Amino acid sequence: MSALRLDSVFGTPVDRVRHIAHRTCGGLLLLLILTQLAWSQPVGWSTALPVSVTENSGATLNGYQLKLAIDTQGLIGAGLMNADGSDLRFGADEQGTTLFNYWIESGINTPATVVWVKLGTLPASSSIGIWMFTGNPVAASESSLLGTFDYTSQYDNSATLQVSGASTGGVTTSQRGFRFSTSQDILVFQFGKNEPTGSTRYITLFDFNTQAILTQIQVSGLAGQYEYADLPQPIWLTPGNQYLLEMYQGASDGYYFGAAPQMNPLLTYYDMRYCNGCTQNTFPTNFLGGMHYGYSDFEFATRQHVSPEPSAVIGPGATTTDLMTDNPKTSFATPVTFTATVNGLFNPTGTVSFYDTDGTTLLQDCPNPAPLNVVGNELVATCTTVSLTPGAHSIHAAYSGDTNNALSASTELAQDVAKAPSTTQIDSACMRTFVSGQEFTMTATVSAFFTPTGNVTFFSGGGTVLCADVPVVGGSASCTTTSLVALGATEPYDLSAAYGGDSNDALSLSPLLSVMVLSAADAIFRNGIEIVPPSCPIE
Repeated sequence: MSALRLDSVFGTPVDRVRHIAHRTCGGLLLLLILTQLAWSQPVGWSTALPVSVTENSGATLNGYQLKLAIDTQGLIGAGLMNADGSDLRFGADEQGTTLFNYWIESGINTPATVVWVKLGTLPASSSIGIWMFTGNPVAASESSLLGTFDYTSQYDNSATLQVSGASTGGVTTSQRGFRFSTSQDILVFQFGKNEPTGSTRYITLFDFNTQAILTQIQVSGLAGQYEYADLPQPIWLTPGNQYLLEMYQGASDGYYFGAAPQMNPLLTYYDMRYCNGCTQNTFPTNFLGGMHYGYSDFEFATRQHVSPEPSAVIGPGATTTDLMTDNPKTSFATPVTFTATVNGLFNPTGTVSFYDTDGTTLLQDCPNPAPLNVVGNELVATCTTVSLTPGAHSIHAAYSGDTNNALSASTELAQDVAKAPSTTQIDSACMRTFVSGQEFTMTATVSAFFTPTGNVTFFSGGGTVLCADVPVVGGSASCTTTSLVALGATEPYDLSAAYGGDSNDALSLSPLLSVMVLSAADAIFRNGIEIVPPSCPIE
């Protein structure tokens, strides 16, 4: 029995790699070379590309075979990969300390090279980051079909479980084989035979529906035992299709026949298919049920199946930026701190910029952009500011991204800032004691951080409005009234002014201004008080 050539399939140990990071986007290679290399990175390779892998089925997977489509044409054209892809490697970390088995299926030096990578653990409904390394001119290929896919033994992974026994003889210049289907995707990588003459035979795989030859090779070896030969290109067989596997007999060849059908549990046997006086390229149309005529065989590997399958993206990994405030409702000119937390699969570095409501105005008073720092187990950037104007703000944070991580922005965060405090003082140049019905003028002076606008309302004691909604001009508003009448010989009026505030300044109420209003009868007994004095007498 010939060997399976596992040395060529599994490959040899790999060297560790050191990288300068690059990335691909939309099939175009973007050479984003890092300006500083960390000494902890592996030696020998020049390029590392991040790969984000997401589990979509809700089940934790171990040893899952991930299918990737890689733009090796761009890498090779840029001088970052060997022309035969021999320097391709995949690792669990950026340093390449844990490498994965992989197999290059097809398409080297094309925009969509098919590569399978056998992962470690892929947690349910989660994402992990792995690394793809290229750029080592002296590296030997580690592409390994059997190291990547599931395979038990030559017996357990044969199509017929190596059926044996029965009679020898048969018809020369003929095709003998069987029709079958598969219950899952299987990867056929060897054709085999067991026949009594030890001659070299054509083994052919036909598509039953189209009658086309899918692949054909010659298999040699000793008589009376199973012999196998590698296909030049392994082929996937899929559920829903039917196939014929045939062995061709020449002018002096015989075969085994008459055994009851024996088939791998992953395959379904339908019937024996044959033609006489034909060639190796003839599609057999004759059939017998429940028989094995001619012991053709193949070896196959399997892969894990889940639905939906995991997905992968080569290039900068997605990130998220979450934003929080230490006080969602703060007073004007009181410090407020915003904290942005950045999450990504590939250790994000870089900066975060904090923006105000219009989305383009950077917040003041803090380093902006602010660097990312490690705080506990998180990557955060902070901004503390006292410059937010009064009112409602929508703050957001934008992460800059880096070579291995895509930029991201937070959702809008509501931040309310109370209006600036104001003070209102009331005073008058008029005498504080005057005759009933006499004209009296008072002035309210409003002080605030911002230039106050809006209106002032003046009140007499008991809340009676004397002047309503007097505009503030140049920081003051005045009220002249003749409606104050005597309350009694000793009872004063307590006057006040209320500033209503504006968009930036809070309302405020003045202290009381006390005035005495005399009747005409009381006034004639007081020195300095005239019964009919001029307007607003000044003391």
